[in-house]
Amino acid sequence: MCNFFSAILNDEGHVLWKNGISSHSELELVFKIRDDGHHAKVELTPPPEGPFNDVEKWVFKIDEERTPEWWDVAYEGNVRQVVKDWMASGDRYTWDCYLDLRSLTSAERESVRARIGK
Repeated sequence: MCNFFSAILNDEGHVLWKNGISSHSELELVFKIRDDGHHAKVELTPPPEGPFNDVEKWVFKIDEERTPEWWDVAYEGNVRQVVKDWMASGDRYTWDCYLDLRSLTSAERESVRARIGK
């Protein structure tokens, strides 16, 4: 499924993601990851009601049947930090899915549009 921020996290807590790719399968190809039990698919998405700019309020999900045994709760913070760093960098996110902005306030919609260049 296409979610706003998709990544793969390894068992050392490193977050693997690439601007413009929201598919875990594509990320596995790009980073040459095989299903060896040392990686977990994760997602971080803003809640439908916002706010878009407060990553701490975004919904974190381990997109696996079960949480890996090696999982450390601190790894969620690694994912959130990657998103915060990306947002602070000013880079525009290229997203390969549909982003529904209808639930955002007009100011939040404009902020999103400014960041993605639309």
